[in-house]
Amino acid sequence: MLKKRLFEFFLTILLGCVCACSGSIEMGKSSPTNGVNDYKIRPGDIIEIRFQHYPDFNQTLVVSAQGTLALRMIGVLRVNDLTLDIFKEIILEKYGQMLAEPRLSVSVVQSSNYNVYINGDIKNPGVLRVRGALTVAEGIIMAGGLKDAALDYEVIVLRNRGDGVKIHKLEIKKNNLRELSKRDFKLIPFDVIYVKKSSTNQSQKNTKHI
Repeated sequence: MLKKRLFEFFLTILLGCVCACSGSIEMGKSSPTNGVNDYKIRPGDIIEIRFQHYPDFNQTLVVSAQGTLALRMIGVLRVNDLTLDIFKEIILEKYGQMLAEPRLSVSVVQSSNYNVYINGDIKNPGVLRVRGALTVAEGIIMAGGLKDAALDYEVIVLRNRGDGVKIHKLEIKKNNLRELSKRDFKLIPFDVIYVKKSSTNQSQKNTKHI
């Protein structure tokens, strides 16, 4: 029953985002992914591998639509949904079988676009067309910001990775979106962000009238 309610909630917000976007302009952001350890590789990404002592093994590759890379001397490797750190560990182990103490760096020099959906008490609800890493705070800013920055807000991030919908809850205290940005909560493709006024606003209002 709980899973069904979560799915219905997820679907309602998603449909609301799509409807809100139908008459609006898509928004985009270009951001490098170098150094973003929890970034997950996706089809269409351009991956750069650089060796410190073996320049002949340097490679710049495009992740196929099937989520694979054809690596020199290793062959085809499935990389879709791997973080850069895990991908680096895998190829270090494989190249370590043929090279003496390989040292290498891995980076995404260009990432494929993906969608994030945002709805609720923000100025421009709809679909965010994103390139690279994006935090919740940046997503809210891209969507025009909060309707009233002087209020407290609750932010719900709905995430479906195929094993069910997971809910992440964040808070924004009045005039303090910058504090949320410090949490560095990064979004992933197809996340749904729902922003709503916090119930603390009413309780504070009632307190003032006592």
